[in-house]
Amino acid sequence: MSFLGDTFSKRVLESKYGARVTVHDRDTFSKHQMVLKLRGSPRRSYVLDEDWQQEFVKRRALKEGDEIGVGWYTPSNVPSKAMFTFSVLKRAGQPAALYDQESV
Repeated sequence: MSFLGDTFSKRVLESKYGARVTVHDRDTFSKHQMVLKLRGSPRRSYVLDEDWQQEFVKRRALKEGDEIGVGWYTPSNVPSKAMFTFSVLKRAGQPAALYDQESV
């Protein structure tokens, strides 16, 4: 995940506990603290941990077939303020919503 920056990526890769990140819900204008971890072997993947189920799946009533968007945003290139952004792009069985990165 080179877009995270070398220092932050190194923290995630080297720590079994991961690294704390902010996730901004663009639809509800709320911010949530999560932990980004690298899991698995041999197929490794990045996961957002620490209440993802409660903070996003249950709170936003996500269902199978819903489409979400997750991005990385660094305001004015200030790495200390960087965060993930989250949005529900499409609910299962409904037309897609517009996703505008500029409105973060």
